[in-house]
Amino acid sequence: MLDHGLDLAWEEDRPRRGWEEDRPRRGWDEDRPRRRRSGPPNRRAQQQRRRKKRKRRQKGKSYTALIISLSLLLLVGLGGYWGVVQLQKNQSVREFLAADYEQGDMGEEVTFRVEQGDFGSVIAANLLKAGVIKSKAAFVNICSSRKIECESIQPGGYKVQLNSPARVVFEILIDPKNAITSKFTVREGLSVIQTIKSVSEQTGIPLADFQEAIKDPAALGIGPEWYARLDGKAAATNSVEGFLFPDTYFYDPTATATDILKMMVNQFKTVANELGLVQQAQARQIGVYELIIAASIAQVEVKEVDFAKATRVIYNRAYVKKMFLGMDSTANYYLELTGQATVSSREMTREQLNNPNNPYNTGSSSVGMPIGPISNPGRAALQAAANPEQGDWLFFTTVDQNGTTRFATTEWERCPHLAEAIANGVLGPESAC
Repeated sequence: MLDHGLDLAWEEDRPRRGWEEDRPRRGWDEDRPRRRRSGPPNRRAQQQRRRKKRKRRQKGKSYTALIISLSLLLLVGLGGYWGVVQLQKNQSVREFLAADYEQGDMGEEVTFRVEQGDFGSVIAANLLKAGVIKSKAAFVNICSSRKIECESIQPGGYKVQLNSPARVVFEILIDPKNAITSKFTVREGLSVIQTIKSVSEQTGIPLADFQEAIKDPAALGIGPEWYARLDGKAAATNSVEGFLFPDTYFYDPTATATDILKMMVNQFKTVANELGLVQQAQARQIGVYELIIAASIAQVEVKEVDFAKATRVIYNRAYVKKMFLGMDSTANYYLELTGQATVSSREMTREQLNNPNNPYNTGSSSVGMPIGPISNPGRAALQAAANPEQGDWLFFTTVDQNGTTRFATTEWERCPHLAEAIANGVLGPESAC
C-alpha cells in the first residue's frame, strides 16, 4: 500500500513548473480566448502594404498636379484679362478692333442731320442707322480720343457718304463750315394753322405744301396708338394737332414740308417717351390722346406756373364730377378752324361757348373732353398733364390782363374771382354770380 501521507508531502515539496501555478486564477480566464503573438509578415501582406503606399503617393502627386494646373490656368487667365484691358486702353488698338469701312467702300452722298443736344454716342447710333458708318464703336472710339472736338459738333445737316470710314465722317462733322445751319423756331401753344404758317415764313417753303402734308398724319409718323381714348368719345384722327412739338429746329435747306413736319413729330415722340406719357395715361386710366388734349388746353388757358393745377381741374371736371369743361379756348379753336375771327373771353357769347355743331365744344351740352387737342403743347404742359397737382379744384379763372389765375373748389368760392375778372375787364358783366 502506498503511504498517502508521504505522497502528499512529496507533492508539497515538489518544485512548481511553469508560470501558471504562480498566476492568480480568475474565473473568466478559463473562457477568454488566447492571444497569439503575430509572427513575421508573409509576402502577400508585404505586397499589399507596398501597393497601398504607392497609391497614397500617386494620389498625393495627382492632387499636387491638379492644384498646380489650376493655379497656372488662373495666372494665365488673369494675365490675359490684364492684357486685354491694357489693349483696350490703347486708343489705336480700340480703333483697330472696331468694325469700320475702308476708303474704297464709300458710296452715295447723303445729308446727315445732327439735332440740337445730340452727343457722341447718339450721333454714332444715328450714323450707323443711316448706313454711313459700319459700327457705333468706330465713331465712339474717335470721339473718346478727341473729346473736345467731338463736343463741338454743331447741329445742322452734313453732306456725308454712305459706307464711310468713321474717321472721315468725324473730320466732316467737326468742321463748322460743313454744317448746314438753317433753322426755325416754333413757340408753345400755337395751333396747327398758326404753326405751319410760321414755319412756312421762316423756311420759305410754300404754305400750300404744309397744308397738303398735314392731311396725312400717318405719313408723318403719327400712328393710331397716339389717338387712343378710353372715355368712349371720338378722336380727331385726321388732325396732327398736338403732335408738332414746339422747339428750335436745324434743317437742310433742301428739306420738303413733309421732311420738316416729320422732324417735329419725331421730336414730340422723343419728349413723350422721356416723360412717359403712355405709361402716365395708363396709370390714370385714360387714353394718351386725352392726356395730350388736357395739356393743349392748359397751354393756352393759363401761365406755366399754373399748368399742374389747371390740368387737375380739367381731370376733376371731366372724370371725377362728369362735368362740362366750359373752356372758351375750345370755342375759339373751332372759330379759327372754320376761318372765323376769334374773340376774347369778355366778348364770347353763350351761343359760341356752347355751339352743338362744334366738335370741340366744351359748353354745358358737352360733358368731358373735346374731340382733340386745341394747340401744340410744350414739354412743361405735357409734364403737367402727366403729373397734375393734387387737389379738389373744379374752377380756374383768369382775373387780370397779366394772366393771374385763381382756383376754386365751389361756385360760391369762385364768385369773388369772377368779380375780380369783371372789374379788370377780363370778363363781361354777364359772368357775375
